[in-house]
Formats: sequence, C-alpha cells, structure tokens
Amino acid sequence: MSASVVPQSFDDLWNQQDGNDVLLSLRRLREELLRREMSPEDPSEAFLAIQGAALRFRPPPRLQQQDNDRNQSSPRSMDEATIRLHWSITEEALGLVTVLSCTCVGPAWRSQMQDRRLRAAQRKAHLDGSRTESRIITSESKFPQIPEILPGAMLRFAASILPLLSHEASTSSMQTTESRHWEERNASIAISQRYLVLALCSQTPMISEEVGKPVSQSKGSLDGPKESIWTIPGVIDVMEEMVLFWLSLATEPKPSNDWSCTYQVTSAIADLTGVGWRARPGHKAGALVVNCLLGIAETGIGFVGVGLDASHSRPKEAHRSEYYQSVLNAIQALAHLANRGSIPIQLQETVTHRAFRLHIAFERFKNLLAGVSPYGDIAIAPTDNAEERAPLLMQMDSLSSESADLVGALLNSQFATANAMQSLLKVIKSPHSILSTNVGDKGDSKECMMRGVAIRMISSSLWRRGSVCRREYSKSTLRLVREVSQTVFSTIKEKRSETDTIDNLIYELLALARDTVVALGLFAEWQFSSMDNKTSANEWAIFIAAVEEAFLTWQDYSQIRKKPTTSHRSADAISRLFDGAQLECISLLLRIGACLDKFVQMERSPFHAIVGNTSQKKLYLFILRTVVVRIPSADAELLGLSAFRAWMKFLSRPMNLADRIAEIIIEGFAKCSDGTYVHSPNVRETCLRVLSKRISEVSVFSSKENSAIQAQSVMHMMNSQSSSRIKDIVIPVLRSILVEDAT
Repeated sequence: MSASVVPQSFDDLWNQQDGNDVLLSLRRLREELLRREMSPEDPSEAFLAIQGAALRFRPPPRLQQQDNDRNQSSPRSMDEATIRLHWSITEEALGLVTVLSCTCVGPAWRSQMQDRRLRAAQRKAHLDGSRTESRIITSESKFPQIPEILPGAMLRFAASILPLLSHEASTSSMQTTESRHWEERNASIAISQRYLVLALCSQTPMISEEVGKPVSQSKGSLDGPKESIWTIPGVIDVMEEMVLFWLSLATEPKPSNDWSCTYQVTSAIADLTGVGWRARPGHKAGALVVNCLLGIAETGIGFVGVGLDASHSRPKEAHRSEYYQSVLNAIQALAHLANRGSIPIQLQETVTHRAFRLHIAFERFKNLLAGVSPYGDIAIAPTDNAEERAPLLMQMDSLSSESADLVGALLNSQFATANAMQSLLKVIKSPHSILSTNVGDKGDSKECMMRGVAIRMISSSLWRRGSVCRREYSKSTLRLVREVSQTVFSTIKEKRSETDTIDNLIYELLALARDTVVALGLFAEWQFSSMDNKTSANEWAIFIAAVEEAFLTWQDYSQIRKKPTTSHRSADAISRLFDGAQLECISLLLRIGACLDKFVQMERSPFHAIVGNTSQKKLYLFILRTVVVRIPSADAELLGLSAFRAWMKFLSRPMNLADRIAEIIIEGFAKCSDGTYVHSPNVRETCLRVLSKRISEVSVFSSKENSAIQAQSVMHMMNSQSSSRIKDIVIPVLRSILVEDAT
C-alpha cells in the first residue's frame, strides 16, 4: 500500500456496507498505520470515517441482547453471529482510534499546545517590555494541525461504548464461557480507552506493532509529567464515566496473584491526575473515585506486607511488585487531587484519617524490615537477611514518604486544612489512656506511634519555615503538645517507681516524648524564621514552660539508660533514643540562641509588642540559671552570650534601666555552691562590655541639650534619672563584686 492510499482507505469506509468488509478494513488500516509509522493527511476526516463505521454496526446494549435471546421472534432481534460481528467492529474501531491518537493526534495535539504556550509567553514578554531578545516561533512539526474539537470527540466516542456494557455482571442464566467472554471484552475496551486518554493527555504509550495494542504504560509521578495543565475542554463527564469504569474492573473480586489490571488502572489515573484531570468534587463521581483509590491502597498494603514475618509465605516478586506499584499509584493520584483541592468536603476528614493509618502501616513495616522498630511490638522474621529485605525496605520507604506527602497535602490545602487538622487532633486527643494499658500490649505501642506521628505531621505543617500563619490551630496545637508531654512524663515517672527495668511501655513513651521535643523545635524555628512576630504572650508562656519541662525531664532520664532492659531491643537502640532526644533538646536551645543573636544584629526585637517583660525575662533566666549549668561548656558559653546580649538589647524601658543592669550583673557573675562562677570568663567580660556600652550611650544621650522640643525634654529628664539610678544602684553592685573577687 502506497503512502497516498492510506487516507483514501479511510474514505472507503463510508462506502462499505458489509460488516465483514468493514472489519477487515479496520484491521488493515491499523496494521498499516503501525507498520509505516505514518499519519493520514486529515486526522479529523479519518476519525469521522472510523466513527461512522462503528455507528452503522453498533451492537445492542447487553440488557437488550439478553431480551433478544429470550424473544427470538422479534423482528429487530439479531442472531448471535451478527452481534459478535458488530462487537468485533466496535472493538476494532476503538483500537484504530487509539492507534491514531498514539501515532498522530496525541503528539500533534501536545505539540500544538506547547507551541501555543510559547507564543503566549512571547506575547506576555513583549507586553511587559522585556529587553530580552525575542525570536519568532515557527512551528516545524511533522504533524498536521489538529482541530480544537477532535480530541474531545475521540474521548466521547470511546465513552459512548460504556452504555453497551452497563450490565456486565454475570447472571445465573448466563453460561460461564459467555461470562468470561464479556469480561475479556470489558478488559479490552478499558485498555483501549486508557491508552487513548493517555495518548491525548499525557505521554504517548508504547504500541505493539503486531496487534496494535498497548503493551506498557508510563508510571505515575507525584510531580506529574511535564505538561501539568489539562488541555481538553468539555469532556469532564465522559472522563468520569471512563475512569469509574476502569476502577470498577480494578476493584472486582479477583485472585490475590492477579493485580495487573489494578496496576494498569492506577498508573493511568496517577498520570491523568498529574496533568490536571480531576473528578468533580461536588459530584457523586468525585467521591467514588476517591473511595476506590483509598480502597485499592488499603487492600494492596495487606498483600505488600505478606511474608514480612515467619507466619506468612512470601508472594512471588512479580506479584509483590504489582501490589506495590498499585498502592503507590493510588496514593500519588490522591495526592494530586489533594494538592488541587479536589477531595470532596464530606470526605476530607475520612480521607485524612485513612491516609494517616496507611502511613502508620508503612512505618511499622519499614521499621520491621530495617531491624530497628522504635515502637517495636513485632520481631524480625529469623529467615530474613539483609539482601532479601533491602528491596522491600526501599518499597516501604517510598510508600511511607508518599503517604506522608498525601497527609501533608491535605493539611496544607486551603480547602481541606480544617477537616484534616480535626482528624489528626482527634488522634492526639484519643480517649485511649496510656496510663491503663498493659505493658507490651500491641495496641498500646500502636497508640503511642500514632500520637507521635500525628504530632510530627501537624507541627511540620503548621510550623515549617515559610508556612502561612494559622493562629486558630497554632495555639491549640502548642498547648496540646505540652499536655501530651506532661502526661507522658508523669506516666514514665510512675512506671519507673514500679520497676527497676526498662520495659516496652516506658521505651514507647520515651519515644513519644522525643516527638514532642521535635515539635517544640519546629515551633521555635518557625517563630524566629520571619519578621512578623507571630507569637502572642500566652503562646510564649506555654512554649517556655514546655521547653523547661522537657529539658529538665530529659536531663533527669539520663539515669534510665543505666537500668537493664526486658525488651528485645538492644542497649544500643536505647542509647540512641536518649542521645537523639537530648540532642534535640540542646539543638532547640541553640536555635533559640542563634535567632536571638540574629535579631540583636538587626536591632529588632523578636517578640511581639504584647509580649511583656515578664515572659521575655523568664526565657533569659531559664537559659542562664537552668540550661547553662547542665549542658557542655562550649554550648553553655554560646547560649550565655546570646541571652545576655538579647536581655540587654530588648528588655528595655527608660525608667527601670538601672534595675535591669543590676539584675544582669548579678546573673552574669553568679556563682555555684562550690564558689566557682557559673559563666565563663568570656561571658562575664561580654556582659561588662555590653553594659558599659549601654551606660555610655545613656550618659551621652542625657548630656545633650534638646530642651526646644517637649518630647526630647521629657526623654532628657528620664535618662538623667536613669543616670542617677545607675550611680546609686549599679556602681555599688559592681564594687561589691570586685571587692569579693579581690578577697
């Protein structure tokens, strides 16, 4: 067949009235397109010819076909051979449209959209007056121009077959062979539909040259393909119909070793949501799509986790890969929908809770495979070795990360924040009492893990660097973190008095307490990361009290590591837990000191105007009296310098300047019970230098004569009084310190 015959052959479809001739022509055209890798001159005319042939030989709906079987005397009834021929023509027509979209229409449409975006960008740059040298964009595509309505018409043609399959479920009167034939037909049509959609909207799939059927798909990605904008208008209803049809096939009861259809469907949906498709959130289809994807993920995790302990046999690696990819694609598709605010409002809280439980399951499996279970209530199977666990660990790590991204997308979405927050706050405020559980109980360990992960997720969402301030949740979450910390610490104290060993419950509670310290660190970094002074006086009071309680408690728990353990965990694991928690505490304090130094250099207070001297002073005294005497000397010196500089810089009122200077001197030269100074010589010297500079500034300012302006006269009087109080209060304090040192 010559190159000029192909488009003429599409036209010949209009003149063929015999079904067998049409079927042969459709097959021949498909093979020709695949073999020669060429396109018709006018793809729209070719599509119309294919569609016309399919409509002339359209099979009856399945329900009507069953009625015809019971009423063969009807003049409109078709015999079985004719119905089978019509179905073959329909399937071949859809397959040919799919090949046409993969080889011509899809690439041409994407090239056309890319060219349009480039031209729009060029016009925008020209209107903005950009000085960048512009160039005229000329399309050199080998593909023909695609009419705007052609991609949508092809999708509507593919969806028009679905009503014929609306009663695909088997009935008791239908033979098993016939039922299997319908299942194969449904699967074939669904495959063609998926690849038609992907060819038009995403990346062009690979096509088998032998039969013209798709043989592989592009994998879903959370970032999505390069084209992240949905470019086909007017097809939202037909797309919903096709996606729900695919999901109905993917969620049908099937053997546990046959998840290939589920993998293909979830991969296609992940790609589609990645390029901007979504089901209408306010429509029934939106809820159905979300529930189906969640169901696939929840069912698949059960198969992915099979064989992780000695009580289950391992599935074949090919089957496990299908489970893993199906779950991964389903979670990625949900994350795409969440990022675009497409989760129905009535499902947002439920989706958050179910996604959170998926993340917990992935974390538990990951910890099991890694051999380090921070809440370990399950032991490693003795038959596992590092080489066998390595690929499974990578899969679980990926699933855990993707599920965390899904929950994070819900928490950070302006459309779902309220419901997502409520879902996780319920987990933290669970009525389950950790005080009344039995030691070693698996439910208790899972409860601790869920609370810890929920605290980490909420704090990461609320207090990450650059996040939008959500005051209605920040204060309540901070108070809740402190309450959980207090409950955990009091429980550990009671358990310590009952036993001389470290049991599972104490270990799990310690891990939960560590999570609260991490949350406090995120709050501190968030507070000091911007210049808008977001934190109120009440929040500062809660934060300082929580930090003080956590720091002192972890310092007290340093004696626990010396006790023997009754759990299966090694002493190294326990030591890592304590070291990590104490490092988090010190890191939190050092971050506070570093931020104070930054604000001192900028000469701008890190505290809001409503945060009074009492709250600020409490922070400085906590650092100087409690922290510096319990941490390594190098860190203590850094924190001491930061606290003294900030105290002198920000805690200032003209009328009590002398009193403040006296307090700072007393703190700077404080001594321990053995007579040694609390602070290093460098800290004491810096304290004196800062105070001397401040006193000099006050004296110079008070000597200036600015009596012409009333406000400056008042300031002059106030600073004169401050100078007088400095002589009466500060000098005697310095004299007493020097005399004491001399003796």
